[in-house]
Amino acid sequence: MRASVVSIGHELLMGKTLNRHLVTIARSLKGIGISIDHAYIVKDDPEAIFQELSHIHDEVIIFTGGLGPTPDDLTKETVCDFFKMPLTLHEPSLEAIKAQFKRYGKPMSESNLKQAYFPASATILDNPQGTAPGAIFKTPTNQWVVLLPGPPVELNPMLPYVKAFFQETFQETMHEDGFLVAGIGESEMEDLLAGLYAQHPDVYIAPYAGNGEIQYFFTAQDETKLHLAMEAFKARAGAYIVGPYQTTFEALLIEALTKRQETIAVAESMTAGMVSARLTDIPGASQVLKESLIVYSDAAKIKYLGIDPVLLQEKTAVSEEVAHAMVEGLHAQTGADLCGAITGYAGPTSDGSVPIGQVFMAVKYHGKTTLNTVTLQGNRSFIRERTTAFLLHMLLRRVMDDGR
Repeated sequence: MRASVVSIGHELLMGKTLNRHLVTIARSLKGIGISIDHAYIVKDDPEAIFQELSHIHDEVIIFTGGLGPTPDDLTKETVCDFFKMPLTLHEPSLEAIKAQFKRYGKPMSESNLKQAYFPASATILDNPQGTAPGAIFKTPTNQWVVLLPGPPVELNPMLPYVKAFFQETFQETMHEDGFLVAGIGESEMEDLLAGLYAQHPDVYIAPYAGNGEIQYFFTAQDETKLHLAMEAFKARAGAYIVGPYQTTFEALLIEALTKRQETIAVAESMTAGMVSARLTDIPGASQVLKESLIVYSDAAKIKYLGIDPVLLQEKTAVSEEVAHAMVEGLHAQTGADLCGAITGYAGPTSDGSVPIGQVFMAVKYHGKTTLNTVTLQGNRSFIRERTTAFLLHMLLRRVMDDGR
């Protein structure tokens, strides 16, 4: 089934707000056979919305944004006007909106009343996070319209209900699975998989490249064919698979260390806490994360890790030797089972001894220290994010390989 996503909001076109909805919606619905064929960003303007609707012929049209109480929130009214579907008051939605304001300790504004009006045939999606309910309804042109609020905190909890609605309506079962792959570039990976897609035509295989990782999604109506394709993929790329597609390096690492009852400590220079932040995003991190040190300056490296000032002077802070000394000092100071350290230049300048983007990483586990050097291109933010992913992958691999 083909679908279009129409994101409403002048702020999206201005670049003030990042449009993440397309990824979230596509990933949520592809498992039930709904593929996003088209995506549009449209300003809060009835004429612009009419123009887009006039040439959208997909079976499902998903709108995000424009369901608020302000005069420029016109998505629902404009869409229903286009399809000539009158709006009627939905009393349960009105009561839910009133209850939201009661929790806020404020009276409901008259402008919020319009948020409770929908086509009589609509299935209403409750919004416990805000005052804008969502809706699903069929139009006179036999297209399905889904109306979702713009804020992710309100939209995301509605997606499971949207998915369940279409699964029940169309009775289509799609099976979905996949792998998280790392340690290889996307083009190298595609060379490795040459011919695989053609050998499994009934399975949709899609790669999504991230920062230092690639997610491979497998979708099919036939579960047996899905597993056969996955086994064929594993036979070729097994050395690069680190886990299921929906997981992360940090989640796998926390899980592995928790099972082993082992601890981790991290010393970060260039990334300044980004590795630790990703680790602590995972519930249960407090059981394994022993200490995290941000040693951004030479003085901090000397003070907290016991780095020899002469080494810093001779080799500079951004060097393989200092990365090695950092991880050894971290282990000596914390006694953590697994230790990781990063130093490098993210730009826009360096001291000239190494190029911008050169990063040195060190990991100590089960008495063995491993070093890795990478040179990355891109802006400061990209280099730091990519380095964070690289160290997390390096830490995970050491644990997966049981310290080898």
